[in-house]
Amino acid sequence: MISTQYTLKKALIESFKQGNHIVGACEQTGVARKTFYNWISKDKRFAAEYEKARESNIRLVEDALTKRACGYEYDEVTREHGVETKVVTKQIAPDTTAEIFYLCNRSRDRWQNVNKVEVTGKGGQPLNVALVSYATPVAPDKGQKE
Repeated sequence: MISTQYTLKKALIESFKQGNHIVGACEQTGVARKTFYNWISKDKRFAAEYEKARESNIRLVEDALTKRACGYEYDEVTREHGVETKVVTKQIAPDTTAEIFYLCNRSRDRWQNVNKVEVTGKGGQPLNVALVSYATPVAPDKGQKE
């Protein structure tokens, strides 16, 4: 006899394989997130299956990012009454943002997304820094002598 827990775990893994994240998979299967995390911590096999599904989805997104960064071609098929009438090869240009993202994350030694802020004084002169004290005298306690 297959337990309900086994069935729910299997449904969760299938949901992850379809690309759902933890919240979405738990909502889809009716499993509380706390229960999911308990199963992950206590069931090594379930944890391994979850990790395998997660890695598979990461590879899928990595492949899509690479494809988008480099550009690609696809065939657009036109059909009339179920009969193929025309095939046009379309080209998708490389996406600069995807290229930058890919390189900054895959080749960090050569590509970095760096923001530098340089602060100068008036007219580009060195910045003069002055420390200002905003402390105010505290009124003495009623029992203290001034």
